[in-house]
Amino acid sequence: MIYILKSIVKTIVRETSAHYPLETGGMLLGYIKEKNYYVLDLVEAGPNAVRKVNYFLPDGKYQQPILERKFNKSNGLITFLGDWHSHPNADSYLSKLDMETLKNISEDDGAQITCPIFIIIGTSPLNVRGFNYDNGIYKELNLEII
Repeated sequence: MIYILKSIVKTIVRETSAHYPLETGGMLLGYIKEKNYYVLDLVEAGPNAVRKVNYFLPDGKYQQPILERKFNKSNGLITFLGDWHSHPNADSYLSKLDMETLKNISEDDGAQITCPIFIIIGTSPLNVRGFNYDNGIYKELNLEII
């Protein structure tokens, strides 16, 4: 299960709308407890993010120091959980590139998470879905807005 703050969902919808018809996204921050993900914050894409109709690449040099600052400020409670991104004019499905990215995140020692999540917002129809990758298995997770 993914529990996500209503304010984070509003930000995701606002960012998706602001960059439409291009993909956009960002980092999801929070914590994991008893196999549940709690999304409490995010880091925006950054000024040098690459946004295309069906491709998005965040500005990692912009995001990393913000992630570290939030991690330190929370005494390690708030950490990287994964990413969110939009699928303009498409459903919120997990594409082959999304699967590859989730797998790469799980294998990246720097990410420090072996079972990352993706939240994908589709605009046709408008919906939001969550996914994770854990030990070679991709799984859709229920989302609950809190």
